[in-house]
Amino acid sequence: AAAVNTVANGGVYVAPKLLLATIGSDGEVVETEPSVTRTVLSPETAATMTDMMEDVVCLGTGRDARLDGISAAGKTGTAYKNSNGSYGEDGNRAYRASFVGFFPAQAPQVTILVTIDEPDPTSNDRFGGKAAAPLFATVATAAIHELAIAPTPGDTGCAAG
Repeated sequence: AAAVNTVANGGVYVAPKLLLATIGSDGEVVETEPSVTRTVLSPETAATMTDMMEDVVCLGTGRDARLDGISAAGKTGTAYKNSNGSYGEDGNRAYRASFVGFFPAQAPQVTILVTIDEPDPTSNDRFGGKAAAPLFATVATAAIHELAIAPTPGDTGCAAG
């Protein structure tokens, strides 16, 4: 998620943070220090990667992550799991399926990482685009409503077709 956030942030890495603030016994709220940041990608590279990640959602393996009326950028992932020093053979493998994405693609506000541990290995739904991407779309849709996220002007999501 931190790596994808770097793309979403225009090439700036922001260290993950677990606490926004603490509340003392007296009720005083003390915000934590800002996260450490550093530029690790050029803005041009981050923009190119965002465009490619939008294509993953609109045209590629992440089509099941599409959102109604708002753009998303993302990446699917499918991996064999190691079990007892082996990755198994066809028909006898365990998988991990994932999808990570952010939205709106050109003005990101939310990043979501979905990992499915050991989807049914006999199904075509064992891949990131089929096992994890639909859950991304469900959680993202809930976040859009809960956080009242509106698309940027001109953003209509993926083109029809």
